[in-house]
Amino acid sequence: MKLFMSKDKFASMTRNSEWAEEFTPGDFKALGVFEALGLILPAVLGIAPILVPIAASDLTLYMAGAMATRLRRGEYAVMMGDFVFLARWLLAK
Repeated sequence: MKLFMSKDKFASMTRNSEWAEEFTPGDFKALGVFEALGLILPAVLGIAPILVPIAASDLTLYMAGAMATRLRRGEYAVMMGDFVFLARWLLAK
């Protein structure tokens, strides 16, 4: 069973995926591992549930980084999705 999607397959999923070329396949794998370990597993297994809100906060920082990447690349329309995610999290507090 393959746990990770290849970088090329991930990049081909959307038309605005030129940003994927700036990252290595290892970067994609690391992000997937961190998301699974920090956000999903504690909630599912009930182990260290304090990690769930911490991971959610870290995911917000991750999305802020995505916005910065999109801003640098001039992808303003796509950046709005990242902004909505970030605003939703901030308003939920």
